[in-house]
Amino acid sequence: MEPNVMLPDLQSAVICEDVRCELNGMQTLVGVLSVIPAPSLPINYFRLCIWTRWCSGSGKFRQKSRLVG
Repeated sequence: MEPNVMLPDLQSAVICEDVRCELNGMQTLVGVLSVIPAPSLPINYFRLCIWTRWCSGSGKFRQKSRLVG
């Protein structure tokens, strides 16, 4: 790790069907899911997004997300 790097804290993560960036800078989460219905695997979604909010980080970071059933 680089010197003077502070790892960020995850404040929230939301699974949804789409995230739209509005002209005023706001973000709209469309089709927020509390459960991913999966009567059988694999599941087929046209689009699935994970919206995250991080804070208190310093430096560059990568985020890796996995959905495990």
